[in-house]
Amino acid sequence: LAGARLPRGAMRTTRLAGEPLLLCRGADGEVFALRDICPHRGIPLSHGRFDGREVECCYHGWRFAADGRCTAIPSLVPGQDLAVERIRCGAYPCREVQGKPDDLAIRH
Repeated sequence: LAGARLPRGAMRTTRLAGEPLLLCRGADGEVFALRDICPHRGIPLSHGRFDGREVECCYHGWRFAADGRCTAIPSLVPGQDLAVERIRCGAYPCREVQGKPDDLAIRH
């Protein structure tokens, strides 16, 4: 994917070796790649929202940071003992080649 086609706050889908990926460029300009599947119910994260910092699944609102770590599960109530930060959707190293937004390199 050409980096120029991924502006700040945007997300795009692609596949690498058959794996569904979600490429995002944060509000800070950094690029990151997540597995495009919510670990909760298997819904593509690309069907959700991206606020420039976190991706939110459209199904139950689970939120994921650039490192793939779950940051929020809105349906949890006080007293539920669940280590949200241990849930991950999967993240891949991603960078712009030669410091230019021409090509994104993803390692699988």
